[in-house]
Amino acid sequence: MPDRERPTPSDRAVSRRRTYITLVLILVVAAVVGLVLQWSLSAHYFSRTLDLNGVAFPDASHGWVVGPSQVANVGVIFATANGGATWRQQTSSRALYPLGVAFANAKDGWVVGASYGNTNAVILATTNGGATWKQQNSGVQDNLDAVAFANARDGWAAGDDAIVATTDGGASWKRQRLTAVGDLDGIACANARDVWAVGANEHGTGIILATTNGGVTWKVQYPTGLGLDAIGCVNARDVWAVGANEHGRGIILATTNGGSSWRLQYSTLAVDELHGVAFADTADGWVVGDDGILATTNGGATWKVQHRDPESLGLYGVACASASHCWAVGSVSDPNSLTYKFEGSAILTTTNGGATWKH
Repeated sequence: MPDRERPTPSDRAVSRRRTYITLVLILVVAAVVGLVLQWSLSAHYFSRTLDLNGVAFPDASHGWVVGPSQVANVGVIFATANGGATWRQQTSSRALYPLGVAFANAKDGWVVGASYGNTNAVILATTNGGATWKQQNSGVQDNLDAVAFANARDGWAAGDDAIVATTDGGASWKRQRLTAVGDLDGIACANARDVWAVGANEHGTGIILATTNGGVTWKVQYPTGLGLDAIGCVNARDVWAVGANEHGRGIILATTNGGSSWRLQYSTLAVDELHGVAFADTADGWVVGDDGILATTNGGATWKVQHRDPESLGLYGVACASASHCWAVGSVSDPNSLTYKFEGSAILTTTNGGATWKH
């Protein structure tokens, strides 16, 4: 019988080239698929693993959301560069339970929270839009619940029994001198001088603290029995604070003179506790809470429900890049909800001032 025909050296070379090209194509396709998956993370994609506590949008394109994983002691940061159409995970940390996030611009940002591993409050910072995050020394223990920056250098973070401040972007943080303060849950700044914080004193009574000199001195502006969770401002005069009354119903406080006097604004419907507030200008604002979203177009003279799901939706943060573009974050507690059909994180967005909100 004749010998079986063997491939020539040239045939073997061609075969090797084809195999090599095939392997390269497989690797390229895998890389592309992985990149597409990474950049196509939506709220629905990571909904089963996260609750979201904070959101920041310095402009209509660039945004960040933060929260803890439900399945592991890990804090996670997600980012978008297209207004929330797609999200990608930037980092995760076993050292951080994220509670607040702030960005001075599309590059300089900070995330604050508690620590899973010890009693020190945690601050993470980035100067490149989140490509890398580095831990900063907070100088305090327990929790930091909220953070605000007037620019890339001047910032404040508030938490349990403390406000810390920086004038160098967080390279160093200094504890502010406070009296009669317990837990602080929210902080906002109009500039590098005018800052407000809300929470409770050591007796559990709600308070608003304010400084007009960047934190050199802080004064109680409004002692109240109302519980306050968050505060927001658009300038040194127009400020809003939200929380709940003694019955657990949402309340909104407002000032138009920087806090010299505060007045109680009532929503048009009885809603549960409010956790977040954001204003695009002196007229257009949104508050979020246990029931959903309220909005105003007249500075809070009247408030209307824009989105509500009291059975399953809880929102903890809101950010607005303009009077049209806003984002609200939180969690869905009912996996049988007809609206969401899952349990975990929630990101709602509007591009028309809240006329419609989409998940």
